[in-house]
Amino acid sequence: MEYQETPNERWLIPRGSLASCSRLLSKDGSGLSEVSFTLRLPIPQASSKTDDSSPSEPDKNFPRPIKFGLRKAPDAIYNLILNWIGGEDQNKDNAAALAKIVCT
Repeated sequence: MEYQETPNERWLIPRGSLASCSRLLSKDGSGLSEVSFTLRLPIPQASSKTDDSSPSEPDKNFPRPIKFGLRKAPDAIYNLILNWIGGEDQNKDNAAALAKIVCT
């Protein structure tokens, strides 16, 4: 992904990530929708150091669901994300799997 505000900065999303997307159609008549994109990504957890003399443990990466909201996104963006996920059926399966992760 690339943002217009910072064109030299790009986000790489690893293939095979557990992801789902949905869209909420606009109520203002603009024809643009709000796209919700949820990923399960390994997020580094800061290690708590109580003693400076103790050897530091490496940070552990725990997979957590991260939700992105894309406002006023054209249908092409939603379709691109949906195709990247693997289509409607895969999107439904992933959404169910992500819901289980959030609940546990």
